[in-house]
Amino acid sequence: MINASHGVKIFSVVATLGLLATGCSAPKFEPKALTPTVVPMPSEEAPEIKSLRDADLGNTTWIDPMSPSDEENKIKLVDSKATDEFNSYKLGKIVYADLNGDGVEDAVAPFESTSGNAYWEHYVPWIATEDGPVQVLDEIGYSHNCGSNVDSVVPAKQGVIVTEYLRSEFQNTACAENGPLKQVRTVAVEQSDGDEQYHLVRQDSHGGYGGYCHPEPDGVTIAVQLPIYAAPHEKSEIPVKPGMMLGYVSGPQEMARLSEDEQWVLASALIRDEKAEGGMTNVCAWLPTIENPLYSEGEPVVNEHGKLAG
Repeated sequence: MINASHGVKIFSVVATLGLLATGCSAPKFEPKALTPTVVPMPSEEAPEIKSLRDADLGNTTWIDPMSPSDEENKIKLVDSKATDEFNSYKLGKIVYADLNGDGVEDAVAPFESTSGNAYWEHYVPWIATEDGPVQVLDEIGYSHNCGSNVDSVVPAKQGVIVTEYLRSEFQNTACAENGPLKQVRTVAVEQSDGDEQYHLVRQDSHGGYGGYCHPEPDGVTIAVQLPIYAAPHEKSEIPVKPGMMLGYVSGPQEMARLSEDEQWVLASALIRDEKAEGGMTNVCAWLPTIENPLYSEGEPVVNEHGKLAG
C-alpha cells in the first residue's frame, strides 16, 4: 500500500488487530508526520482575519505534507500549482469550517501531489490567526492510489466530518475500487494554554487522535490499563470508565510515531463498544513514553497474566 519511492520518511504505529485474526503482518498505518508545529504565513502586517476565505492559499508557501517534520522542505504555490524535479502539486477545492471553535472560518485544503504513477491527496488544515493563516503540520486524512480514499470532507459545528474508505487485510479489493472499510470521523483542531502547537483531535465516538487512524491495528494486545490522551499533553486525557479498556496494541517501536520531543507515542487502545463489530473498537491515542510499560527498552513490561511486571 505504501509507495516507498515517494520519499516517505516516517511511519506511524500500525497494523492488524491481534484479538480478531492471525497471520496478518502488513502494517495498516501509513507514513505520518511528527507532532504538528506552527508555520505562520509571512506578512508585513498582521491582518485581522474574519475567515480564511479572505486568504489566498493558492499563492502561499506550504510545508510539504509528505515531510512536514522538515520545515525547510517548502513548496511555493503560484496560481494553485507548483512543480519540482520529481513532483507536481495542485491545490484542490478548499472546505471552510471553524476547526478550533473560535467562531472564525478556518480551512481544510486538499493538496495533490503526483510523481509518475503515484498519486496523493493530503487534506491539510489551516487555522485563521491574528498573524495570518497558519498551516497545521499534520493531515486530517489522505487519498492514495491503490490505498485509502477520502470520499468527502464537510463542515461540522466544530471541525469537519470526514468520510473515507480504507483497505482491509481481510478483504481483497481491486485497485480501482474503494476499500471495504467505511469510516466516518469528526475532527477538530485544538491548542492548549501555553502550547504553540496545534493538534488534531476526534470529536466523535470515544475521541482520540484526529488524524489517519486505521481500525485494524497490528501487533500484540496487552491487557494493561493506562491513561490515554487525545493530544500529546496531559490536559487531553480521554475519560475511560473502569472495565471499558481491553488493552493496548503493542507494535514495533521502530515504526512508531513519536512526538517532536519524544515524550509521547501514538498507539492503539481497544475499547469495549457494543455497537461495533466484535464488541470492541480501536482508538488511536497518545501515550507518554516515560514510565510507560509499553515503551520500556523496546518491550512491554507485563507478566503472563497481562499485569504490570513487578
